[in-house]
Amino acid sequence: MVCNSDYLFSVNNLYVGSTISWSVFSGMLQLISSSGNSAVFRGLANASGPGIIQATVTTPFGVVLTTKYTVWVGVPGIIGITGLSSNLVGGSSTYTAHLTDVRANVTSYNWSLMPGVYNNYFAPNGHTCDIAWYTAGYYALAVNAQNTCGTSSSCYFPISISSRGYLVLSPNPARDNVQVSVTKVQNTSSISGDTSIIPELKTINDQDITTTYTIKIYNTFGIVFYSDVKTGDSFTIPVSNIQEGTYIVEVSDGKNSYSRQLVVKH
Repeated sequence: MVCNSDYLFSVNNLYVGSTISWSVFSGMLQLISSSGNSAVFRGLANASGPGIIQATVTTPFGVVLTTKYTVWVGVPGIIGITGLSSNLVGGSSTYTAHLTDVRANVTSYNWSLMPGVYNNYFAPNGHTCDIAWYTAGYYALAVNAQNTCGTSSSCYFPISISSRGYLVLSPNPARDNVQVSVTKVQNTSSISGDTSIIPELKTINDQDITTTYTIKIYNTFGIVFYSDVKTGDSFTIPVSNIQEGTYIVEVSDGKNSYSRQLVVKH
């Protein structure tokens, strides 16, 4: 990797009496000086991309040997982000940033989600980013990369999250009781305009309707350990009499059914 400063390159294990001529390709580099088997190169200002250094060696026997060495010049380049471009509330997605060239020697990635994070679970982790979606809307995921030369421009990825109901279980794992909250269609946030950096938000609130639910807790074999009927979108279920293990909590209003994994640990 080469920045906008001087870097020394050398050709080793030469025959005694050999001569070297140096050159560059791709318009990203400039030759500053050369002496013996070494030369100093510098990246051009504002350059970002691959550069090639070439050394042409002429041996005392008249044999001409050419060797090329590829380097990355300047800040990193990100060619794109991969991941789900659409998902549902309650779902999760992993996104990955892809470099133009790994020789850019990235030291860190900077992720951001617009508009805001709200109550979404946002977990950047190097060149990947994990998001659990709890608010519907239209989002733009952005990432840039940094190396010792500086920071790249940001790469953007549009994401659409649709509304649906989902369950929140707390605590999970549970010992004595678990609080079950049924979240119906969520507030919807949107970005106004395709290039807005500070998005204008629109909020749509659904009418609050009291609902009666049938609740079941069963294991992976389908054996039901608990069954009851509850009214309202939040209620408590006792689990003190259920053996330790992994179960499924299923809540149904007769039209929609929501489920989530529950761990019981006494």
